[in-house]
Parts: sequence; structure tokens; C-alpha cells
Amino acid sequence: GDGEYSDRVPVTNAVESFAITDGDAVDRRTVVDIARCNDCHAQLSLHGNNRTDEPQLCVICHNPDATDLNRRPADASSSPDGLAERPIDFKHMIHGIHAAHVRETPFVVYGFGGRAHDFSHVAYPRSPADCVACHSSGSYTLPLPAGVLATTVDTGPDKSSPDDDLNISPTAAVCSACHDGELAATHMEQNGASFATTQGLIDNGSVTETCAICHGPGRVADVESVHAR
Repeated sequence: GDGEYSDRVPVTNAVESFAITDGDAVDRRTVVDIARCNDCHAQLSLHGNNRTDEPQLCVICHNPDATDLNRRPADASSSPDGLAERPIDFKHMIHGIHAAHVRETPFVVYGFGGRAHDFSHVAYPRSPADCVACHSSGSYTLPLPAGVLATTVDTGPDKSSPDDDLNISPTAAVCSACHDGELAATHMEQNGASFATTQGLIDNGSVTETCAICHGPGRVADVESVHAR
């Protein structure tokens, strides 16, 4: 009626860790520094202003097993990128969005309401190689910490189980979000990465990424050196 109004007030989300299999709660590692993100975003608030300034909340839904499958049309040929699904894993998606203008193929993610978001137009104001623009110091170096999961690209026949998912091995999932060309993929595969593996094969050592041999700290192509601003 008259005088009624609606307003959305972004409130920083609260996150608390709790134990599941551990004896005590273990906090998730800190990967990005929201203060650095907000150098550009001022206040990072999404999904109707109810996801605000807390990356540790974002990764609950934007986890390695998550894709946009349920938001996409059944006919993949009607999607702008021709894919049946796209990972929405934070480590893959955020790199893909911020490097969209340097990718060889469009980075498209379907969101709520079945709407396609094509990020090809994103003009990131800093060098995409400037890791510390977002990352906490040292959180972007190789090798990745033990336990970082692979990124699902195909949820497989059983949509309720991650066991039959096809995945990108974890380091390649990050790097290929920006370096998305065929040559880059071949280089990754030659050094142990896979773009169609299972988490089980990674866990039992059948798939082992060796990226850190060249891209680890102090190595010939140290991530920190090749991504120097």
C-alpha cells in the first residue's frame, strides 16, 4: 500500500567453522583478502546483497563439485559457449571472470533464472598476472596445499554423487581458467594434469600434477616471477 517500500541492505556475512570429521574445528585456509578485492569493488555484494564481503561464505556454494548445470538449457547448442555445464568452483570461476578479456574462448556462466552471463566484455583494470591484487600473500604459489580438490566439468550420470564426475586436476583448473588455449592445455597434460579425470584417480596417485617442478618457488618459471607485474 501507500508508504511501503523495499530496500536491500548489504550486511557482511558471518562465518563460523565447526568440526565434521576432525576432533576440533579447522578454519579453511585464507586465499583471498577481501580488503584487496574491495580496492576495486568498494563493497563486494552479490546475490541480492545477501552475500557480502566474505569469500569464506562464497566457497560454500562455489565449491569444486559445483557447476551451472541446473541453470543451463537442456540443449547445449543453444548456449553461447555450446557447453552443457560450466564449473562455478571459486578457484576456476573467479580467475575466468577476471581474465575473460585475455581468454581465447568466452567465459559464460549461467545464473539464477537461467540467465547466461557472458564475461567476455570484462575489462579488468589491473594486470591479470598481478596475483596480490586479490590473493593473500603466498596463497597463490605452488604446489597447492594437500587436499585441494579437482574441479568438476561433467557431473556424470549420477547427479547426486561426485564419484563419477569428470574433473580438471586442481592446479590445471586454476591455470586453464586464464590460459584456456589448446597449446596451454597440452603443456599442462604433458606435465601430469588432466582435463577428464576423477577425484579417485587423483587421490590414489594415478594422476599427479608436476607443475611445481618448474613453477614452484625459486624454480625456473616460478609463478611469482612469471606473474610479475
